Amino acid sequence: FIGASLAAMVREFGWRQMAIISQNEALFTGVIVTLRKIFDNNNWVLDYSAVIDTNANPFPYETAFSWSKNRDFRIIVINSYQEYAYNILCEAFNRSMLPPEYVWITPLWYSSGWWR
Repeated sequence: FIGASLAAMVREFGWRQMAIISQNEALFTGVIVTLRKIFDNNNWVLDYSAVIDTNANPFPYETAFSWSKNRDFRIIVINSYQEYAYNILCEAFNRSMLPPEYVWITPLWYSSGWWR
């Protein structure tokens, strides 16, 4: 479902590529598999996918952002529970990966005000 929704958004906005940062649980990693199939079928590019170990201490920022030094992805999907998305977006802020140059996409099912 999430993969198909993301594909519809990519199609609607005329995007041809994106990256995804996903939590290491089957609920989230399955989306990467689905997205790869959809992107391959449409000749789009899933530039990068990172699966972060949310049990790691400290939080594995380098895994989530290992691509940021060598490549320039501008549309990034965060596919995780909201507490990890918060950490990822704080790190993105610290790295000046901000709109309008970057588009960060999070699930709509996060609770109201989750970023506070």
